Amino acid sequence: MGKQKASEEFAPDAIARELRKQGASGEPVGAQIFFEDNVDVSALAETAEHVIRDAEASLGKPGSVTVRKIRGFAKSASVSGDPEVIAAVQSSDKVKSVQPNVVRDILPEPRHKKPI
Repeated sequence: MGKQKASEEFAPDAIARELRKQGASGEPVGAQIFFEDNVDVSALAETAEHVIRDAEASLGKPGSVTVRKIRGFAKSASVSGDPEVIAAVQSSDKVKSVQPNVVRDILPEPRHKKPI
């Protein structure tokens, strides 16, 4: 069985748009950064810091993102801060994907429901 293609709503450009939309009020946004399988779990915290600092430096926004919690089992880091910097993290070869903490409802709408 071949690899399934991800939905367009999870494409890096779509994620960046969503992060910008959530940060439009000027408030920091939250996201989960998922790292590639080849990133060693023991180096996850320093890899997260390195990837974030590189993104901050590329945009000239030092200290604009904070690492909250590292989850070794999921190879992820919870971050909050500037949506532009978080979106820029996606360009790192160490990052598999970035997902906003706030996502629209993913459950399907009920069909053919009858009044009670």
